[in-house]
Amino acid sequence: MTEPQILQMFGLIYVAIGIGMFINSDFYKPLLKEYKSNPAMTTLTGMIAFVLGFVIIANHNVWEPETVTTVMITFIGWLALFKGLIILAFPTVMVKLIGGIAPLSHHTKAWALVIAVLGLVISFLGFLVA
Repeated sequence: MTEPQILQMFGLIYVAIGIGMFINSDFYKPLLKEYKSNPAMTTLTGMIAFVLGFVIIANHNVWEPETVTTVMITFIGWLALFKGLIILAFPTVMVKLIGGIAPLSHHTKAWALVIAVLGLVISFLGFLVA
């Protein structure tokens, strides 16, 4: 996968999630609340984050600032890898931490906008580089 494709994929996923959370906040509120009490969901998200981060880093571990996007992709890969590792190794700590920092279920529409804007920025960079 090329750098632009990685950014495009992440950006479009974030845009879709942001729009979905904004339009269907009634669907996402219970989902986000249930995440805290569902060990299977917590474990699965940890595994997905870990695998995604590992795949990115295994194929794109570049810290030379050729472009902003090069370092951004590497940083996203390392964040995903560490997030997955922490979720798998310390699930209760991570659930409490996430719940305390970003109570998504209480402010779903506000967080939806933040996620969608972040997705638009990442998408813009992906399509700009392409």
